Amino acid sequence: MNEQREHLGSEPLALAEGYIFDPLSYEIREGFRTKVRLTPLESRALAALVCHPDEVVTYDEIVQSLYPGIRSPESQFIRLSTQKVIGRVRKKLNRVSPDLVAKLETFPESGYRWTVNILPLEFSE
Repeated sequence: MNEQREHLGSEPLALAEGYIFDPLSYEIREGFRTKVRLTPLESRALAALVCHPDEVVTYDEIVQSLYPGIRSPESQFIRLSTQKVIGRVRKKLNRVSPDLVAKLETFPESGYRWTVNILPLEFSE
């Protein structure tokens, strides 16, 4: 179990303004208030994405984060299981905020991406 937690990291991660994902407690919080609890698999999937913002995380990378050491990531069972985990993450993100679920993009046949919206700085003269 500790090895699993080390894989997730120990620091809470910012999802968007006001929302924090804590991979150790499997929670998404708004401030100190828990908005939703994730399963360990859902937490691993979200951590794999959030730790690589604006990068497409391949399907194989997601599979390895969910099932470390799996030998046949292309099996139909693993593919369906992975898709279901991502689907559950989407549903839980949507329960927290539609803005959060919009950050999780799908790239068919490639993988998924967690987008980070960076607002341009405005300079006054």
